[in-house]
Amino acid sequence: VTIGRQLVYTLRYWNDGNQSATGVFLTDTLPSGITVTAAYPPPVTSLSSPRLVWNIGTVSAASPAQTIVITATVGGAWNRTLHNVADVAGQPGSYPDHAERDTEVRPLMLYLPIIMRQY
Repeated sequence: VTIGRQLVYTLRYWNDGNQSATGVFLTDTLPSGITVTAAYPPPVTSLSSPRLVWNIGTVSAASPAQTIVITATVGGAWNRTLHNVADVAGQPGSYPDHAERDTEVRPLMLYLPIIMRQY
């Protein structure tokens, strides 16, 4: 991704177990240097927070995957790595999950046509 461009994180969660998971929360700890412009569904925390939290509630057994989409604009310096961390946890005795994603920030690439003339 380049500075000033849009970055979209898509989080998917589901329950592969044979019992419903209750008290489920999903937390996304966002990297510094990005500005969240939208999140759907909206989290229970502010979009300006570095940690977005969703109160998922109950996830039924063998339920289909659900999706959370976070849209952000990349700022800060180039030539670095954005490190995003997502965690999901439920009631005691449930199996939490953890995911991480790295995204490289590169300088803006400018492509110019080459025009050759013969004299």
